[in-house]
Amino acid sequence: MSTTTPLPRGRAPVSALSFVYRCADRMHLPQSYTFVRDGLIQGNVSSAAIVRAIAAAPEQQQAFLGLTKWLFPHQEGTDRIDHAVRQFGLQSTHDLLLAASLQEILAGLGEGALRAFRARSLNCALAAHFALRQQQHADSTRPLLEGLLAPLGVLLLAHLEPALMARVLDREQGKGPIAERIKATFGVRHQAVAAELLRCWGLPGSLVLVLSTMQQPELSAPFQVEAANLGLAWELAEAMSEGRPPETAAEYIPQRSWSILDLRAYDLAAIAKLVDTHRAGFAEVLGWPS
Repeated sequence: MSTTTPLPRGRAPVSALSFVYRCADRMHLPQSYTFVRDGLIQGNVSSAAIVRAIAAAPEQQQAFLGLTKWLFPHQEGTDRIDHAVRQFGLQSTHDLLLAASLQEILAGLGEGALRAFRARSLNCALAAHFALRQQQHADSTRPLLEGLLAPLGVLLLAHLEPALMARVLDREQGKGPIAERIKATFGVRHQAVAAELLRCWGLPGSLVLVLSTMQQPELSAPFQVEAANLGLAWELAEAMSEGRPPETAAEYIPQRSWSILDLRAYDLAAIAKLVDTHRAGFAEVLGWPS
């Protein structure tokens, strides 16, 4: 029997979108990012215009170039915006700029919720990145962003209901996957809240699909590998945040995910070691407080 704390009696059922609406006035997408996002959607913007937009936002520019150098340390052109945009293309430019903008976008939310988000987000992003690299995928830019975004639903719920979320996340209060504990308490899964937020931000449908189906990757065609990879990264990050051995994450990773990925349970420890090794440096690249 679940021991997760239920919502207060008499509280009306809520939708995932309602949590997003309650936080909407605290989050603002920077103009540099929206320009690149709209260019991706419309397909009629020049790379020169994108370079100018990024260069006009010094904080995003610094984090953007830091990410290109972190991801591709041996490639030329990662220290200049114009080279990076031409070399990596519009989709990767969008992904890297959104990652570089998260600190500013989320700054209006509660600091306690943000601290927990940053820890969970760093672990999940690095786990997604290194899990894909473990499978010999050369470009893991999108999975890195997916991992950064995956805890957004938990962040919004923790910002809005800090005491209730603290009990939900307390392993003494309830066991099982965090998504199920949140569902039992709030009536929605955190993935659904994150997906609604990404829709409000106007993000590509592929990102929304992967985040909302990371525990059901068979529903995410043609992005099953990304969804399965993100689901694995999420469970590994949760095990790490709770101080559990990495291999315990395998208990919560669906069998269908293993059948999609070229990974085994024994790979989890090696991925976790890479996450621990790179966490501080990656946070510094993003400009996130350690």
